[in-house]
Amino acid sequence: MTKRLETAPEGEEEFDTLVSERMVLEEFDITSMTSSRWDGNEELRKLGWPPAIYIRGRKYRSRRMLEEFKRGLLKRAIETRGKKPDCFAKRAAARAEAVAAKKADKSKASSKRQAA
Repeated sequence: MTKRLETAPEGEEEFDTLVSERMVLEEFDITSMTSSRWDGNEELRKLGWPPAIYIRGRKYRSRRMLEEFKRGLLKRAIETRGKKPDCFAKRAAARAEAVAAKKADKSKASSKRQAA
């Protein structure tokens, strides 16, 4: 079920539509737990994840803000196409350091054996 906001934001002529949480979950193919996590995710809020609007205990979101969020996701996907996310780069660097440390330990162990 969708509802229309009664007042348009200043400078805007069109009314916004409120989308029920159930419709949002279906649209993004996520669970209610994921939606709750996204509410607390600062990075997604920067991309435009809309805050929940509660009416009589039910959760709604702004259609206009949801569309803005989709545009933000698309823009980020285009900008980062072909690049590894930072988390993968950090993991790769940590693995490389661990491998280098193991090689150093092995070389020390083999040099001690040769000396003995």
